Amino acid sequence: MIIITGASDGLGLAIATLYKNAGKEVVNISRSKSSAADVNIGCDLMISSQVSEAIEQIIAINKPIEAFISSAAVVSYEEIDCLSVNEIEKMFKTNVTGMMQLVSGLLP
Repeated sequence: MIIITGASDGLGLAIATLYKNAGKEVVNISRSKSSAADVNIGCDLMISSQVSEAIEQIIAINKPIEAFISSAAVVSYEEIDCLSVNEIEKMFKTNVTGMMQLVSGLLP
């Protein structure tokens, strides 16, 4: 099983499509569904309870994880002095905290 965060769009979708075409089972963890995923798990990485639920759903699949690809991200192209504290927190929660919670929850 290949787990990809953010497989619903952009680079994540492209990676998911490659794995799907190679015959791998793809699990998408994202706020949106992926056309390339066999399993879609709705999850906003900023919300800890949703990350915990996603971990439980992946464990319930009960298959070995062959690869974990982190493609979900929140970015801003503003200069740092133009970012609000709320925007910075949103990026940090998605890109760091949520991802670390997800990975640590899936480690054996």
